[in-house]
Parts: sequence; structure tokens; C-alpha cells
Amino acid sequence: MTADNLPDGGSIIRLPVAPQANSRIRFAPLQPPATQALTPSEAVRLVDAMAVGAECRIELTGPGDPLVTADLTVAVLRELYARSPLARLSLATLGIGGDRLAKELQQAGLAEIRLQVNAVDPVILEKIYAWIRPGLKTLALPEAARILVAEQRQTVLAGKEAG
Repeated sequence: MTADNLPDGGSIIRLPVAPQANSRIRFAPLQPPATQALTPSEAVRLVDAMAVGAECRIELTGPGDPLVTADLTVAVLRELYARSPLARLSLATLGIGGDRLAKELQQAGLAEIRLQVNAVDPVILEKIYAWIRPGLKTLALPEAARILVAEQRQTVLAGKEAG
């Protein structure tokens, strides 16, 4: 978990709750093992101990991607929202699958998504990523890069529609 101060005097708490990755950037340091991700109950206990208020943003992050383990992410959001309804809940993601989950995430208390967009051209993405797994298996990089671009676009549209 990390905490930073925002320019408006509030704070942001980043909770590493996503244990599973769906991509790997070339030349990046290896991601920490999934065992470093917090369980939902650990995340909630940490936030409870901090007594967060309206000026606080709680962001669900990795070592993996929160949308890969969507059930876990939704459960954490619901619990955090129930305990800290004034905090602004967000998550950091590549956005794969976000279009199918946007409404459910919003209903669970999510206020914003921080989408990691490294490029909008699949050819450039092929140079950035070592692999991308948009589903249950890793695809050939050219195909996976095209899917990533399309999924991110759909996630933006679905997020806008969900509010």
C-alpha cells in the first residue's frame, strides 16, 4: 500500500489488491509476486484503520490488473464503499474487459477508472509489450495489441455511459 498527498490537500491510498496480470511491458522490472497483493479483508482493515474521509481517494492497483480478477475487485469496492461512502473509489487498469464490467463497477461504488494507455497504434504496442493476455490465454502479440486498443476504446465509452 502507498499513500500520497493530492494538490487539494486530500490524499490517495493505493491498495495492491490485484494478484493476476494480463500483460508484461518489455524491459520493465519483473512484477512482484502475486503474494504481495492484499486480500480483500486486508485491504478493508487497512482502510478502516486509516479512518478515511471525503477528501481521500482509494485506488485499487496491482501487482496485476484489477479487472483480471473482477469478482475480487467488485467485492473489495462494495466493502470499501459500505465502510467509507465519502471516499472516492478508483482503479488503475489496462481496461481489458472494462466495457462488460462498467455498470457493475459503478454500482459497487467505483467513481473513476485510471486507464493505462501506452499507445493507440497496435504496431507501437507490439514494441512496448512482451505479451498481452486479453482472455484466458496469451495471444500472438499483433492480435493481442489490436484487441487491447479496441478494449480500451470500449472501456472509455462504457465508463462514460455508466457515469
